[in-house]
Amino acid sequence: MAYLVFRSSIEKFFSILNRVQVIVIVGCLNVGLFSKKAHPMDHPVQLNCFEQHLKAAIQLNQERMPLYSKLSNRESEKISKKLIFSENLAIYFAKYYFDRLAQPFQLMGIPILCAEFVPMSTTVGFFQSLEKGPQFPRPLSVPPEPLDIHQIEENIRVAYKEAEFEGIADYLKIVIANLEGNSQHYCMTRHVLESILRAALLAPKHMEKAHALGLPSPKELSWNFIIAHLFTLSETNKIDQEAFSVQIIWGIPIICGDIPKISNFNL
Repeated sequence: MAYLVFRSSIEKFFSILNRVQVIVIVGCLNVGLFSKKAHPMDHPVQLNCFEQHLKAAIQLNQERMPLYSKLSNRESEKISKKLIFSENLAIYFAKYYFDRLAQPFQLMGIPILCAEFVPMSTTVGFFQSLEKGPQFPRPLSVPPEPLDIHQIEENIRVAYKEAEFEGIADYLKIVIANLEGNSQHYCMTRHVLESILRAALLAPKHMEKAHALGLPSPKELSWNFIIAHLFTLSETNKIDQEAFSVQIIWGIPIICGDIPKISNFNL
């Protein structure tokens, strides 16, 4: 059922995208704004960053699934499988929607949907995350208080409506700071919120550079990237909740030890 809810959320997301603006942007690209002559070939170009980020995450989770399974008497397997399922589903949209729309900007030296991602290679090593043994710090003996995910999502939308990306950034800095008390739990939810915050901080920089180059604004692309995060937030929170028992009872840092830290918000 959770998979169906997640799939339904993704389909709903793409059904409400502003396709008119997408057509306008693509049309601009085709008439020569991004012609080969204009490409800044003296700068390295990164492409398909969203797809590659997800593939790296899948590989890491596949490698660690049997390790966590052995430590938890197979209790962690459903969590690992759900993560991998969600990431595999997301690859389709990353590759055929987001990376394709980002590519023309990337070829012009605007690292949109590349700078947003922190390399999975910075994730702490499996045995390093378990250096204290399966007794991984247990600050709680019971699951933490639930998060009001729907309210957080609504507040992000309101913040964008009232003050665009700056409003989102100001709001999320407070939310993320409040989550520090649950640093050993809600790790994937916090990771998604940190990713939204990073995207909100980078969006004005991408827009400024596009304007300087006389290119269409990538504003809608950045906002749709954030919307994609919002549509996965409820499912992400459910995965975190399912991980509580493994984290608390077995003392295993699943999820928390498997994601890169997004900490540099002074972009």
